[in-house]
Amino acid sequence: MKKKSLHFVLFTVFLSLIIISCQADQPQNPQITYFYNGHIYSMDSSSSIFSTMIVEKGQIRAVGVADIKEQLAGKDYESIDLNGQVVFPGLIEGHGHFMSLGEVVCGLDISGLPSWGAVLDKTVEFASDQPGEGWVLGKGWHPNHWSAQPERVIEGYPDNTQLNELFPDRPVVLQHSSFHALMANKKALELAGVDGNTPDPDGGRIVRDDHGHATGMLEENAMGLVMTPYNAWKNERSEKEKAAILEQYLDSAAHRCLSYGITTFVDAGIGPSELKTYQNYHEKKGLNLRIWAMASGLSMLEGAFDGAVPYESEDNRLYLKASKAFVDGALGSNGAWMINDYQDQPGWKGQNVVDTTTLKAMGQKCIDLGIQYCVHAIGDRGNRVMLDIYEDLFNENNAMNQDLRWRIEHTQIVQPDDIGRFAHLGVIPSMQAIHCTSDAPMVEPKIGEELAREGAYPWRSLIDQNSRIANGTDTPVERVNPFENLYASVTRKSSPEAEAFYPEQCMTREEALRSLTIWNAYACKLEDKTGSLEPGKWADFMVVDTDLMKCMNKDILDAQVLETWVGGERVWERQ
Repeated sequence: MKKKSLHFVLFTVFLSLIIISCQADQPQNPQITYFYNGHIYSMDSSSSIFSTMIVEKGQIRAVGVADIKEQLAGKDYESIDLNGQVVFPGLIEGHGHFMSLGEVVCGLDISGLPSWGAVLDKTVEFASDQPGEGWVLGKGWHPNHWSAQPERVIEGYPDNTQLNELFPDRPVVLQHSSFHALMANKKALELAGVDGNTPDPDGGRIVRDDHGHATGMLEENAMGLVMTPYNAWKNERSEKEKAAILEQYLDSAAHRCLSYGITTFVDAGIGPSELKTYQNYHEKKGLNLRIWAMASGLSMLEGAFDGAVPYESEDNRLYLKASKAFVDGALGSNGAWMINDYQDQPGWKGQNVVDTTTLKAMGQKCIDLGIQYCVHAIGDRGNRVMLDIYEDLFNENNAMNQDLRWRIEHTQIVQPDDIGRFAHLGVIPSMQAIHCTSDAPMVEPKIGEELAREGAYPWRSLIDQNSRIANGTDTPVERVNPFENLYASVTRKSSPEAEAFYPEQCMTREEALRSLTIWNAYACKLEDKTGSLEPGKWADFMVVDTDLMKCMNKDILDAQVLETWVGGERVWERQ
């Protein structure tokens, strides 16, 4: 027995030496990765294309057109053959709502459905899987997608008659895709204390029929009447339940974004509780993409963010260095603040949802804190008023040349005389190209042919007058798919079969890709860290199956991401 044991020990030692010898030929936990044989679009100022790239400790160390491996002599590193695949900088979602995206992915998504009946059918199906008397919340319906209108239409909306019949005892809220209007059934209105005698709140409207009865449609600030009891119901859950649900939302939103090559997400408006949710999640699981968030302007003005803004995590994954506010509503609900009447609603010019005195006070707070100010403005009057407020604040604070990079979110309808003011004031037009193609059928009926031609989604005019456009999807208002957004940017069409909406305002392919990468980084004051593949920047990039710079326009829509890397780590891979 002793002889056999000795032989076994000697064999084990011999085998271990062989394994160690083999492992010695491989780098142990290398912090350096050498990528070669690729087609790497850097998106730098020279539009350089490289074939090799060295990544070290999460940053790009070198890029080249030839073998740059000699720079790694004597170092442990991993080699990855890209096999001729196309690489672009990680995409930046320039304006979206991260937790709402997660809520839609996990909840009742009613976007893109072909009729009001289909919306109701899906709501019934979803509710049957969620038994009980709790609230039902759906997001994303829009009449532009419907092949036929409902039987009863009031001011362009359905009323809640059918919803009441289907849900007589359970509160239901269905949010319009703009998130500036919603439909509530009778039960939800009762719980909110809303009836025909309820006055319109400031900056909001309760849509009523000819007899003065509430139809269920609530616009802008009136939505809070119903969302307040809904949120109170949500808050009845235990802290553990709420934390688990929010974690699921963040997991789902991150996975969806990474599958599209999105490595940085601009979250357009969060409150103190959302900031805490992000921080807790990052401490527990770690964010596998970067979040650049805007603090709610009203919350900030009320002191809710005191001491919390500006904020930047040590690992550059979470930022809170801007504030978000609203001057008006959405075009689809006739809430965008216009200079002239809506052509489909004479006597109505839209809504100023936050008064200009408060908006100016928010801007002063941003100057005092040294953060960016980002205001939602869609109508031509909304945009003009915000440019005026910005200009007044810059002059009053001697800040005209301080590179503040304040933003106007959406910038959808702009008077031609105001287009040049963006670059003159250093104000960034933060736009969503896909809104143009979604809104196209309703734009002329609402604002007229002349303004639609000269001032609706005027990308070309803005770029020609030296503006850099920040581009996003406003997800979940639109799908977070950046390739649909890229296609809209270069064609102003929703599909190859659709008619282009004033195509003279298109971006070039390179401009559109820059608007999703380096221009978005510039709009967040992160252009020295991301947005292009250059030495010293974060190694955030995507490997994609389509050459987005050269392919046919129609092929953009079929592009697929193969891998997504953040900070030099592969965080998503197509299976």
